[in-house]
Amino acid sequence: MKNSNSATKQEVVWFEKTVEYKFIADCLEKGIIKSIAPLDGIQERVGDTIIVTKDSLKNYRFYIVEFKKDLGSKGFNSEVNNKFLGKVSGYNAARDCFSDEGKPSIKGHYFVGAQYEDSNFQLIVRDYFAPSRDTHETLEDAFSSIVGMTQEQFALYVNRFTSHKTSQKCYKCSDSDNGGDKATSPAGPNPGGNGLSVEKHISMVVAINPDNKECITFPLTSVQVTDGLGGLPEVNISPDFGGDGGAGIVIKTEIIIVHPIYMEPEPGELSHPDDLEEEIAG
Repeated sequence: MKNSNSATKQEVVWFEKTVEYKFIADCLEKGIIKSIAPLDGIQERVGDTIIVTKDSLKNYRFYIVEFKKDLGSKGFNSEVNNKFLGKVSGYNAARDCFSDEGKPSIKGHYFVGAQYEDSNFQLIVRDYFAPSRDTHETLEDAFSSIVGMTQEQFALYVNRFTSHKTSQKCYKCSDSDNGGDKATSPAGPNPGGNGLSVEKHISMVVAINPDNKECITFPLTSVQVTDGLGGLPEVNISPDFGGDGGAGIVIKTEIIIVHPIYMEPEPGELSHPDDLEEEIAG
């Protein structure tokens, strides 16, 4: 007679936190990252963390990482449904904005998850706007010295990407009737103009340098346009397109996160508040 309780099915379980710990362990072992800045709160509109490396010419390269337990449909759907207005349509609009002939135009924004196969637990990486959710790559390929964003690309990307999360439309999208390669940064309304006010807060996010174990600071500026009474109005933002400025784009403005460009610092450092060059007018 068989004992029905003699056999139990064992399930391998891990969590998003497991992926984060594994990521840190693997990056330290492989010497991949120069600095890592975990994000939360308003700043997490950018992503879970910002990674900084250096390329073969010692220039800084920037990456955004969104951690998931794995890279299956459940994690992807939670990202799309919880973080984009319009859910799938909002994500697709952002994907189209950052794609060139169906492929991501910016290399350096990733989902990082894990898989367990043949008793091996390993990380897998996929472009945030990858055309297929079945594709993935290794840490070494994703964070190699030939990919990642320059500081200028990163500053612009952060601004555009976070505006997609709050308005479904950024100031450079082709469907805004004002898109184009000449757009460089949004120009916010003048404080007090038309009853509007611009609230700006420069936050120096703590980042950790694994080389010298020092905690350094990383600049992220949050900009919120209000009606002066704490409300969030529809605001007409007119970018500088090098011509007549266009008719402007009406969006519901919440909070925009921008990365101010910084001067070349000392090795192992990122920036100091006195060195910031703001990219957004206010």
